[in-house]
Amino acid sequence: MTNRNIIVFALVGGAILSAYSILFPTSPTSLGKEVCECYKTARSYTNPDKKLRKVEYCGSLMQDNLNTLHQRGIDKDWSFEEVKNAQNEFDKALEACK
Repeated sequence: MTNRNIIVFALVGGAILSAYSILFPTSPTSLGKEVCECYKTARSYTNPDKKLRKVEYCGSLMQDNLNTLHQRGIDKDWSFEEVKNAQNEFDKALEACK
Protein backbone atom coordinates (compact mmCIF):
# COMPACT_ATOMS: atom_id res chain seq x y z
CA MET A 1 0.00 0.00 0.00
CA THR A 2 1.22 3.42 -0.78
CA ASN A 3 1.08 6.28 1.67
CA ARG A 4 -1.83 7.80 -0.23
CA ASN A 5 -3.86 4.57 0.02
CA ILE A 6 -3.16 4.32 3.74
CA ILE A 7 -4.36 7.88 4.29
CA VAL A 8 -7.52 7.29 2.24
CA PHE A 9 -8.18 4.05 4.11
CA ALA A 10 -7.77 5.79 7.48
CA LEU A 11 -10.09 8.65 6.47
CA VAL A 12 -12.79 6.29 5.21
CA GLY A 13 -12.49 4.14 8.33
CA GLY A 14 -12.79 7.18 10.56
CA ALA A 15 -15.86 8.38 8.67
CA ILE A 16 -17.51 4.98 9.05
CA LEU A 17 -16.82 4.89 12.79
CA SER A 18 -18.17 8.42 13.20
CA ALA A 19 -21.34 7.56 11.29
CA TYR A 20 -21.77 4.41 13.37
CA SER A 21 -21.53 6.32 16.64
CA ILE A 22 -24.08 8.86 15.39
CA LEU A 23 -26.53 6.26 14.11
CA PHE A 24 -26.13 3.89 17.07
CA PRO A 25 -25.65 5.95 20.20
CA THR A 26 -24.04 4.22 23.14
CA SER A 27 -24.92 6.56 25.97
CA PRO A 28 -25.67 4.72 29.21
CA THR A 29 -29.29 5.86 29.04
CA SER A 30 -29.77 4.72 25.43
CA LEU A 31 -28.22 1.34 26.21
CA GLY A 32 -30.57 0.93 29.18
CA LYS A 33 -33.60 2.00 27.14
CA GLU A 34 -32.73 -0.55 24.46
CA VAL A 35 -32.87 -3.31 27.08
CA CYS A 36 -36.09 -1.84 28.47
CA GLU A 37 -37.74 -1.94 25.04
CA CYS A 38 -36.63 -5.54 24.62
CA TYR A 39 -38.32 -6.58 27.89
CA LYS A 40 -41.45 -4.59 26.98
CA THR A 41 -41.66 -6.52 23.73
CA ALA A 42 -41.19 -9.82 25.60
CA ARG A 43 -44.04 -8.96 27.98
CA SER A 44 -46.35 -8.39 25.02
CA TYR A 45 -45.98 -11.97 23.73
CA THR A 46 -48.68 -14.47 24.64
CA ASN A 47 -46.87 -17.60 23.47
CA PRO A 48 -44.80 -18.82 26.47
CA ASP A 49 -42.00 -20.28 24.34
CA LYS A 50 -41.68 -17.11 22.30
CA LYS A 51 -41.74 -15.03 25.48
CA LEU A 52 -39.05 -17.19 27.11
CA ARG A 53 -36.77 -16.92 24.07
CA LYS A 54 -37.21 -13.16 23.99
CA VAL A 55 -36.48 -12.84 27.72
CA GLU A 56 -33.31 -14.90 27.23
CA TYR A 57 -32.32 -12.63 24.37
CA CYS A 58 -33.01 -9.55 26.51
CA GLY A 59 -30.76 -10.93 29.24
CA SER A 60 -27.97 -11.38 26.69
CA LEU A 61 -28.62 -7.89 25.34
CA MET A 62 -28.34 -6.47 28.85
CA GLN A 63 -24.99 -8.17 29.36
CA ASP A 64 -23.76 -7.02 25.94
CA ASN A 65 -24.81 -3.44 26.65
CA LEU A 66 -23.09 -3.47 30.04
CA ASN A 67 -19.96 -4.79 28.34
CA THR A 68 -20.24 -2.02 25.74
CA LEU A 69 -20.56 0.53 28.53
CA HIS A 70 -17.53 -0.80 30.38
CA GLN A 71 -15.47 -0.97 27.19
CA ARG A 72 -16.41 2.62 26.45
CA GLY A 73 -15.11 3.57 29.89
CA ILE A 74 -11.83 1.80 29.19
CA ASP A 75 -11.49 3.36 25.73
CA LYS A 76 -12.16 6.85 27.08
CA ASP A 77 -10.04 6.31 30.21
CA TRP A 78 -12.90 7.09 32.58
CA SER A 79 -12.24 7.37 36.29
CA PHE A 80 -13.94 5.02 38.75
CA GLU A 81 -16.53 7.70 39.50
CA GLU A 82 -17.31 8.21 35.81
CA VAL A 83 -17.82 4.46 35.34
CA LYS A 84 -20.05 4.35 38.41
CA ASN A 85 -22.10 7.33 37.14
CA ALA A 86 -22.54 5.67 33.75
CA GLN A 87 -23.65 2.46 35.47
CA ASN A 88 -26.16 4.46 37.54
CA GLU A 89 -27.57 6.09 34.38
CA PHE A 90 -27.97 2.66 32.82
CA ASP A 91 -29.70 1.35 35.95
CA LYS A 92 -32.03 4.37 36.12
CA ALA A 93 -33.13 3.76 32.54
CA LEU A 94 -33.99 0.19 33.46
CA GLU A 95 -35.76 1.19 36.68
CA ALA A 96 -37.89 3.69 34.74
CA CYS A 97 -39.00 0.87 32.45
CA LYS A 98 -42.70 0.24 32.88
